Amino acid sequence: MLWSGGRRTRPDQVTVNIERPSLNSRRISGSIIVDKPIEDVWLVLTDYDRLSDYVPNLTQSRQVPSPTGGIRLFQEGAQQIVGFDFRASLVMDMEEHYGDPDDKLAMRKIKFKLVDSAMFTDFSGEWRLQFNSRIVNKGAGPGQEKYTYSTKVFYMVNIRPKGVVPVVALEWQISEEVPNNLAAVKRTAEVMDSAFFDARQQAMDARQLRSGVYISGYSQASATAAAVAAVSAANVALTTQQPVLQQQQQRYPLPPDQSAAGVDSNGWETDETLEAYIQKISANRK
Repeated sequence: MLWSGGRRTRPDQVTVNIERPSLNSRRISGSIIVDKPIEDVWLVLTDYDRLSDYVPNLTQSRQVPSPTGGIRLFQEGAQQIVGFDFRASLVMDMEEHYGDPDDKLAMRKIKFKLVDSAMFTDFSGEWRLQFNSRIVNKGAGPGQEKYTYSTKVFYMVNIRPKGVVPVVALEWQISEEVPNNLAAVKRTAEVMDSAFFDARQQAMDARQLRSGVYISGYSQASATAAAVAAVSAANVALTTQQPVLQQQQQRYPLPPDQSAAGVDSNGWETDETLEAYIQKISANRK
């Protein structure tokens, strides 16, 4: 199903909104409720080097050197969709915004901005985490959490394709990926145990220390060793949780193949790649 605007709600309760700021650009957004506190969801989203383990169709995700010392991320995604062998890579700069550090219910944001891509001239937006609910754990004993929290996760991206890439193709593909990405964050945050989140927190603390932010319990000399140990512990925790994570993926399956009809409404044939389609429409314009 191809569509060019408005909103729809998927069976997993993710509502996707599409806006048209201009003829050749789109703003796509969606949100989902995660039954975990903001801090846990944050630790999943900022696990940049392991996001491809959590998110379907994300084949690579890794931090790369930034000239400003900030967070620069390379990502590549691949998917067979409406007859296209769709593969795109990009480099983004990430900005983390914590809000009030003393308020664990404060809103947090991760803003991203395109640095380089062969397919996009704009790919910018944000992840936003907001407090959603707090429920008393009536049976909580000593040392157990008194409350159960949930978080509203909002994602928004502005896209503008480069050259002759048809914006409707990217619109369709990304509007399908937004619910999948949100669902992936939800199931990962909800299935991981305390060992994973403890290791991720240690890694975050060590990263901040190397950036010049003082974290209680660490010295500058021990920051690198702490980061290596934390990453190793997180890898072990992820491995033990992988079978459960795979089971959770069944709760939010990928959308069904939309290309069964052979040719869709824009004339794309099911055996035609995106590159072939671009070459065809370029030849027709000559």
